[in-house]
Amino acid sequence: VSNFLQIVKADWVPVNNGLTQLNVNALTSYSSGGVNYVFAGTLWGAESGIFLSTNNGNSWNLVLSLNTDVWSLANTQSGGVNYIYAGCANSFYRSTNNGLNWVNLILPNGSHWYYAVAANGNYVFAGCKWWSNDPGGIYKSTNFGANWVLTSFPTFAYNDVYGLEINGNNLYAGSWSGTYVSTNLGSNWIFSGSGTSARSFSVINNYIFAGGGGGVFVSTNNGMNWTQTSLNNYTIYSLISFDNVLFAAGAGVWVSTDNGSNWNARVEGLGGFARSLNISNGYIFTGTDGSGVYRRSLGELVGVKPISEEVPSAYKLEQNFPNPFNSSTKIGFHISKSAIVLIKIYDINGKEISLIVNEYLNAGKYEIVYNAGNISSGIYNYRLIADGLTIDTKKLVLIK
Repeated sequence: VSNFLQIVKADWVPVNNGLTQLNVNALTSYSSGGVNYVFAGTLWGAESGIFLSTNNGNSWNLVLSLNTDVWSLANTQSGGVNYIYAGCANSFYRSTNNGLNWVNLILPNGSHWYYAVAANGNYVFAGCKWWSNDPGGIYKSTNFGANWVLTSFPTFAYNDVYGLEINGNNLYAGSWSGTYVSTNLGSNWIFSGSGTSARSFSVINNYIFAGGGGGVFVSTNNGMNWTQTSLNNYTIYSLISFDNVLFAAGAGVWVSTDNGSNWNARVEGLGGFARSLNISNGYIFTGTDGSGVYRRSLGELVGVKPISEEVPSAYKLEQNFPNPFNSSTKIGFHISKSAIVLIKIYDINGKEISLIVNEYLNAGKYEIVYNAGNISSGIYNYRLIADGLTIDTKKLVLIK
């Protein structure tokens, strides 16, 4: 088996050191001040609540201890401040100092179960569960959660809100009765499909994806109409995208590189039912039912990606971007005729430290995401080799 095949078939790895509650409903992350923050929200239990990792999941600290379930997490950055929101059973929290302190925000009409949260700039939306004594619905804040109003979202019996997504002025909501679209950030709502009770959304260019009880659906007209993709036999609890690659979580984790037309299950080493997905610092994380958080290099799942079938006139190795970079960067290269292609990473002394491509490729233009999470800061060289011939060598700079 080639080294490349070993790379792409590497396993998910559990990263649960310090995570004292292993039912993980929600994940969110961001980078600030050179630090990568990953937050995990758990179901209620002994030593449960919201956990924080600043070392790619290698260890976790409980930053908010709660005697309730954490259903949803979201974050946004505005004016140099990182806002984190946590929707829980009967409470709603916000932190503005990277999880060090939390404020319990009071919303109108008593306490609610906040199944879904979405945030962008000063806008925050909270989607609620319906109860016989609580009509639920969707609440909106335009000042970072300081004040709230109940939107006109339908609040009839059992119409729990499962998922929310902001995309420009559009707001997408998945509920028990189906999926709704607002083109004015919650002021008015349009019902767009009873078959798409979405629990999660993701946006890739002009494609809107919704994951729920019928699998994954796609819309190409801003959510007004939906078409079921070929992933249609599972309930999907979380969707996330990176560089035009779509990931879906449920009974496993699936990957699509063609806007949902085809899917590949990538469950090697994964334990538990996948509830949530997040991408941070060159890694993809999934939170599971009872097995904690699993992590995998994003490059292992994305792999070598063709970006053009145009036949180049010559071999070419492009400069990585970004450069300098923190943990992950893209490397582009051109192949003028079919060949066995290698890309190797060397340290400054010429020692080979990684083989990131080892594959027979047809003529075309390609790129790969290189994740350098396991090596230290410094200057490295990367080399393109085709059919045993060295094409070019370039420098990359890793800063952590």
